[in-house]
Amino acid sequence: KAVSTRPEEAEYRDGLGRAYAKLEKYEEASTAFTEAMRLNPLSAKHHGNLASLRLLMKDKKGAYEEFLKALKIDPDYAHALYFAGLLNYQDGELETAKKYWGELLKLHPNHERAKDVEQKMAGL
Repeated sequence: KAVSTRPEEAEYRDGLGRAYAKLEKYEEASTAFTEAMRLNPLSAKHHGNLASLRLLMKDKKGAYEEFLKALKIDPDYAHALYFAGLLNYQDGELETAKKYWGELLKLHPNHERAKDVEQKMAGL
């Protein structure tokens, strides 16, 4: 309902995108996130949500590109730092993974995935 009465609000579009993603309606979710970004282009969160959706859609390249856009807007964005590191780690780009994860641990030492990151980095 909120989207139909106030479509100009990016947060409503973002919420709609998250709801569609949970329902596995990925194209609709992508459209909603894209609209949220159009309405608020300086939101790292909207790019992060689209990136997470791209991961669900098995589009690692598209996800990585969106995480980088999010980090351009907000270099401290924990969600994007974690996944930029993870995607590089999975691709064998270990130095780049260390860069992102090192920044994550420095800026967000209590992040929910900090222990996992520390374990992975110890093995690098």
